[in-house]
Amino acid sequence: MSTSGTSGRAITIRRVPREMRVTRRSYLRSLLYNGGRPWHRAATMASTWLAKKKGVIMSVISKTRYIPPTTPIDEQIRILNEYRAQYLIGQTGGLYLLARELLRRGKPFPLRIVAPTGATLMPEMRQTMRDAFGVDPRDLYGAVELGTISWQCRRGNYHLDADRMIVEIVDEQGNPVPTGQTGQVVCTGLFNYTMPLIRYKLLDVASLLPAPCGCKVQFPLMGTVQGRINDFLPTARGDLVSPHYLYHIFDSAGGSPVKEWRIIQHAPNHLTYEYVPEDNFNPKALEIGMNVIRERFGPGTRVDAVRVENVPMTPNGKRTCIVSMMKPGDHSGMRPWDAEAAAGMSQELAAALISR
Repeated sequence: MSTSGTSGRAITIRRVPREMRVTRRSYLRSLLYNGGRPWHRAATMASTWLAKKKGVIMSVISKTRYIPPTTPIDEQIRILNEYRAQYLIGQTGGLYLLARELLRRGKPFPLRIVAPTGATLMPEMRQTMRDAFGVDPRDLYGAVELGTISWQCRRGNYHLDADRMIVEIVDEQGNPVPTGQTGQVVCTGLFNYTMPLIRYKLLDVASLLPAPCGCKVQFPLMGTVQGRINDFLPTARGDLVSPHYLYHIFDSAGGSPVKEWRIIQHAPNHLTYEYVPEDNFNPKALEIGMNVIRERFGPGTRVDAVRVENVPMTPNGKRTCIVSMMKPGDHSGMRPWDAEAAAGMSQELAAALISR
């Protein structure tokens, strides 16, 4: 399986069925702690394996409806209503746009659980989902290659999956920092037998917390994760494209032809796709992905594919793979985080990234 490439680089991970079951159960456990039950009807926009043959069978058994991340938002709403979903799991950006559209139509969709994952859940996103789905989101922090790393309990605190992995917070030299101090997140999986991941760096920033939660969950606590923030991109039609959509542009190409990538938006109908090619680079696969972008952003959209030696990091050591040079004030919801967010990107920082 491959990671989603939220950092601008997708990685292929080898797993056997036993390891995959442990990873999937890690997600299920967090839902069970938050009130989810096997007989509840679930919809997910995150588990791409459900689209495969074995996944289709499992989705029937587990009463789960898979909604591909590239599904138009009108179709997403139709499926939710038709299936009468009771809880919803999906990439944070996709759930945020879905919630915005439900509120715009004046038709909120009450759920038992909404579980966003894959990106930092900012205050505006949380409030929008709360208003649209009638429940406080239970954020999941994880990675495809590791499964759930931490998840929110009913008190809103993030609990580590400490029986499945060792989570450390380290400084730039890889040394553990004191509890309560922020640093980079590194993980060692305890069930990754086929392809061990030891002190695996996720390019995210967080801290470990000393105080107990007070809920029934005994796992240790982690602070809010800073990182995984990318712009939502406005189109010429006036709607927004979720970052998660752009992680899947090569789904129909038989695999990604690039090692690293970054999208820069200069105007609603003008984007640059920077990429570092794979060793077995396939130009036809690249063109398929570029056409997916053109189709989503509308007729006449210009997409320049530019080969580069590497994709630069931000000054604080993270990789931002989706950057818009548009002014946020001209496009509501483009950057749904507040000015005080430590990981937020200012227009000046975006300009500095492009100039590197």
